[in-house]
Amino acid sequence: MKRNKFGEYPLFYVVLLVTLTSDQVAKFLANRWLVGRRITVLPKFFFLSYTRNSGAAWSILQGNGVLLGIIGIFVLVAIFALRKRLEIKQWGNQFAFGMICAGIAGNIIDRLLYGHVVDFIDLRLGTFCWPVFNIADASICSGIFIYFLFTILSGTRKELKIMFY
Repeated sequence: MKRNKFGEYPLFYVVLLVTLTSDQVAKFLANRWLVGRRITVLPKFFFLSYTRNSGAAWSILQGNGVLLGIIGIFVLVAIFALRKRLEIKQWGNQFAFGMICAGIAGNIIDRLLYGHVVDFIDLRLGTFCWPVFNIADASICSGIFIYFLFTILSGTRKELKIMFY
């Protein structure tokens, strides 16, 4: 009996749904309560500041929302098409790709709804100001980091197995 795709990737779908929902709820709240305001969460470090970004990370490719949306859709399709090579059945990879896909989808939704991405997480350290970002951005970066971490760890295990057996 053949299993459906949902049954093969349960953690992926749970992480995708939870992360995407969190991102969209946070952006809805930012649109409602943060416009024109800056809220201090941790003095001199963590603020909530409403920003509109029509570009990608660090505002590169400003005004190219359609292109960035198309790239996002292409990446989502590529992840789906390459899911076996990316070993998404593994639990760690399901978690990582759930985060990556949720982040990409969250920013695509913003581009479709608003014509820009809503950013609101504002981190500063002394005079250094990190570019304002959102949960989707953090999910993409965290997912990529987790994927590389699991890839390195599984590669190390394979190398150790070859060396000692």
